[in-house]
Amino acid sequence: TGYNLVIHFFSDSGDILNKLINNKIKPIEELNGAKETERSIGSNGFAISKKKTTDGKTYLNVNTHQPLEGPFSWYEAHMVSEEGWNMLGALFPGSPFPLIGSNEHLGWTHTYNYPDLVDVYQLEMHPKKKNQYKYDGKWLTLEKGKAKLKIKTFLGIKIPIKKKTYWCKYGPVIKNKSGCFSFHSNALSNISSIDQWYQMNKSDNFSSFKKAVSMVSIPRFNIVYADREDNIFYMSAGKIPIRKGNYKWDQLLPGNTSKTKTQGYQPIESLPQVLNPEHGYIFNTNNSPFNCAHPKDNLKENAYDSTLGYREKENNRSVRFMELIAQYDKLNYKDFLRIKYDAQYPDSLIAPFQLNGVFNIDPNAYPEVKELIEIIQKWDKKGNIDNPSAAYWRVYYEKLTKRAKKEGLYHSDNIDEKIIIETLKETKEYFIKHFNSFKIRLGEYQKHTRGDIELPIRGLEDMIAAMHTAPFKNGKARSVSGESYIMLVRYSDENVELETILPYGESNHPTSKHYTDQMNAYVKQKRKLMTLDKGKIYKNAIKTYHPGGKKQHH
Repeated sequence: TGYNLVIHFFSDSGDILNKLINNKIKPIEELNGAKETERSIGSNGFAISKKKTTDGKTYLNVNTHQPLEGPFSWYEAHMVSEEGWNMLGALFPGSPFPLIGSNEHLGWTHTYNYPDLVDVYQLEMHPKKKNQYKYDGKWLTLEKGKAKLKIKTFLGIKIPIKKKTYWCKYGPVIKNKSGCFSFHSNALSNISSIDQWYQMNKSDNFSSFKKAVSMVSIPRFNIVYADREDNIFYMSAGKIPIRKGNYKWDQLLPGNTSKTKTQGYQPIESLPQVLNPEHGYIFNTNNSPFNCAHPKDNLKENAYDSTLGYREKENNRSVRFMELIAQYDKLNYKDFLRIKYDAQYPDSLIAPFQLNGVFNIDPNAYPEVKELIEIIQKWDKKGNIDNPSAAYWRVYYEKLTKRAKKEGLYHSDNIDEKIIIETLKETKEYFIKHFNSFKIRLGEYQKHTRGDIELPIRGLEDMIAAMHTAPFKNGKARSVSGESYIMLVRYSDENVELETILPYGESNHPTSKHYTDQMNAYVKQKRKLMTLDKGKIYKNAIKTYHPGGKKQHH
């Protein structure tokens, strides 16, 4: 059940349900070409071929940007069987085995991608007969069912209720103030992704890995892959409907014809992918799948079906990665770490709205916030803990984002200078109120916390080493998402070298020493050495036990 819920989350089912139930999708007659916008979820994946490394090893960066705690935070596991399963990686609660990581032959990571996965339909309902809809010229009756739910009251009491459900040829039906709607999600009646991830876990070379990926059962995700034979591979994967006909597939579709009904899914050959590019590297930072390698190795967007519906563009991480990788003809492992842990924006910041106006304001024109303007304009765009400007930028950016959304300017190319100045005044008031100072470094404002531990933490939103925060106490903020599970791998003919780190520790129990034992290393950009050698693991084990059996201490 938990795994199925995760798959629905990744297939956009929850997002569509939320919009339909809350009447946020306009009927066809009110659309007028308007498109829904998507929020961005961050992750990074890099693979570097040995032709571009000084030590002749193949590098892989497994680095998703997930919540640090909660149901979508990673924990680490090592799966071993007598049939050749030897996979170290990360998974969510409810998942049966690692979804990202490495075995002794190969490894991969995922990053979120944004193809058009879900088709949404407006049903044509009978003007007089209840629950009848037109489909291919005939009136059909909605299938009825009942869902048993439990509602938790504010007192903690759970009350069982039954809710009517409806189904049509397209899928589940949602009734709202605007009419009756349905949608098709690739997670409906489909749990085959569990088999694909299993086969990926068990793969021992690129051929078997490609065979597993060819199932095209995972709902979405970019794949960034590397192996001991020096193959590097990128694919923007997804269970994307095959769409034929002159319809606006990225908008609300007419729900009265089988011509708009999902008939099947795009095969692997139709999806963007690059194997062993000439210039020796691939990457993805949730940016466009048509920018995944050196410019001369990139894919041509016009060579792919437009109904795949990719919505990604470039972001600060992709622009910054391109700046960094261009500096190296070949790189060593320290260079690789430097790129992986980079906490600097490109010169011109990218955001949904125009964000660079503050850098062009004359400070002398606004004496009340002159000092703050100068602090921000002197910023080197870095997010290190000792940075004298990054804390002010973080608060200013969050307040400006909130203001832009409130006033309908979130996708504007121009934010009025008046709004910028008003937001700067709010930012100044914030720091005077909570810190009574304009000498606050990022690490004084931004903390990595758990239990009674409070450590300074680097990174800002959409940096390569990204960090998102939420309000903490005394005006400070605490890390909540961004750099989550990190695995760095070096492949060679003889060996697989592994380093990993978690934001807190392996345990979620406050009484365990593993509740916080990785925090110090994490904030210092250090990692722990790992091995796939079962003998070494048992030799160094503190405790081994069989679930339900007698514990054995070593």
